[in-house]
Amino acid sequence: MRKTRKLLRPALVLCAALLALSCSAFAAETGTTTDAGLRLRADASTSSAIYRLLPKGTKLTILDTLDGWYRVSCADGVKGFVSADYVKVTAAPVETPTQAPAEAPAEAPVELPAEPPAPAEAPVEASERRGVVSGGTINVRTGPSTNYQRITTVRSGKILTILGEEKGWYKVSFGNTTGYMHGDYVKELSSESSSIGTQAAELALTYLGTPYVWGGASPNGFDCSGLTLYVYKQFGHSLTHSATAQYNNAGVYVAKEELQPGDLVFFSGGGYAIGHCGIYIGNGEFVHARQSIGEVVTNKLSMSYYVNHYVGAKRIV
Repeated sequence: MRKTRKLLRPALVLCAALLALSCSAFAAETGTTTDAGLRLRADASTSSAIYRLLPKGTKLTILDTLDGWYRVSCADGVKGFVSADYVKVTAAPVETPTQAPAEAPAEAPVELPAEPPAPAEAPVEASERRGVVSGGTINVRTGPSTNYQRITTVRSGKILTILGEEKGWYKVSFGNTTGYMHGDYVKELSSESSSIGTQAAELALTYLGTPYVWGGASPNGFDCSGLTLYVYKQFGHSLTHSATAQYNNAGVYVAKEELQPGDLVFFSGGGYAIGHCGIYIGNGEFVHARQSIGEVVTNKLSMSYYVNHYVGAKRIV
């Protein structure tokens, strides 16, 4: 029996060493988005809520795989689901342990002349967090609870500066007002990109379902150029309430293969060279106020009608 135990011990030690080696070789998978405007969703379904649009080249940590979807974590800790078709997967590099070099013989310490202290670096300011109100007319309160006094109300589409979070509420500011709004009614605009175009695309998506109104340019109702005008007005750009004028005078021309979220896309129609417009949101889709449907919707540029009537695109800069 003792002889058997002696034989087993080296085998057990070898197994333990191999197990440790296999564990150290494991590397968490990471991924990079391959298309602009990839949607980060609440669940593995195209009908689930959109958290944000991810710019091309965004780095993601892949947490799980589910039927053509990845559950991922963004750099700022926000988690959600993305289509696996638009993520290039890479494995984190594995560090191979190397033998530590032999220690050099101790030498007598050498005294160096004292260096003057380095000047203090100026603090780096964090990038401003911005959000947009959604869900109707929402109360702004003096504190993070419905027990606090109401300061004022704001409507869907209002752009806010987010100062912080507390107990599920955002501390926000706009104009001369600072207060608290419940987190369910504030959609934070992408912090992974400073692109106004990405934020404009996200803002436009909050108006899905808004009624089509001829001449409309507010959250009460939009026509096609009224939607593009209103969205970009929130970011300090002044566009003319005319699809033709926007195509002729606004921004710079962009090739179809170079489209990025926020670019304006234009189509002929109704006997006009420029009869319709919308906002590109990535993945070959755009959002627009569609008269035939009667509300703000999304469609694919690959639909035959839009392929046949596509005129061009402009980037607001």
